[in-house]
Amino acid sequence: MADSTTDERAQALGEQLITAHDEFRGELARLREQLDSFLAGGGSADTPAPPALDHQLRTNCLSFCEHLHGHHTAEDTRLFPYLEEHYPDLAPAIARLRDEHGTVGRLLGDIRTLLEEAAQHDPARVRDEFRRLSTELEEHLTYEEEQLVPTLNTFRGNPF
Repeated sequence: MADSTTDERAQALGEQLITAHDEFRGELARLREQLDSFLAGGGSADTPAPPALDHQLRTNCLSFCEHLHGHHTAEDTRLFPYLEEHYPDLAPAIARLRDEHGTVGRLLGDIRTLLEEAAQHDPARVRDEFRRLSTELEEHLTYEEEQLVPTLNTFRGNPF
């Protein structure tokens, strides 16, 4: 019987990409819920929103930003060059994906700046930026899956 590591390596690369994207989608949804709850004062209508995000929520938001940045960096430096070399018909899609990585990267930078400001940052702005990120990221992930998964699913394991 194969162990989970062997099973994961045997899984088509496109399916692995979808799994990673679904993890980002889930984490982003959890962060939006946490931010909404935080701004609602933990659910009490009588409790005003706190003046600044608590440490754990800030840490969770920053961790998400770093994880997503790392994912996009790996795509930009390893996956995309390989696909461009071996599947030149994907070049227009990859060019768009790189542009979208730039857009998402700027949003991540804006969020990091808000989170790293001294205790004066505005939790409502952080929430609003995460909503903007959610919209951009969902469109990006969906397009990336539509364009790349059929090709990636022909691979078994990581060819690069």
